[in-house]
Amino acid sequence: MDRVHTHEANPAEAKALWEDQFMPEETPVTRLQAAVAAKDAAEEKAREIRDQGAAVFAEAVVLALTQDGMKPKEVADATGVSYETIRRIARAAEVERLREPTVTSRRKAQES
Repeated sequence: MDRVHTHEANPAEAKALWEDQFMPEETPVTRLQAAVAAKDAAEEKAREIRDQGAAVFAEAVVLALTQDGMKPKEVADATGVSYETIRRIARAAEVERLREPTVTSRRKAQES
């Protein structure tokens, strides 16, 4: 019977046998593969955090526009985010326009 499976095995010897049997030897390739896996995991976590932050920001923008009565320009100035980004967030959340369309935008809408 193999000594690793008996109670009489030396723990240091059992560990060495275990590592030899189941742990691949570290090579430059395995180190690179481990580094790629760590990088990919970190990038995925960063995407999740970014998406969560964007959702919180969009919710705050929508509340500022709808409940607090701020104008998109005011929100843009207060946050340092471009007016266009604020407008896109509002449109995605289906926030009603805060001003009437201009003559030019009405004309463009009619032409479409």
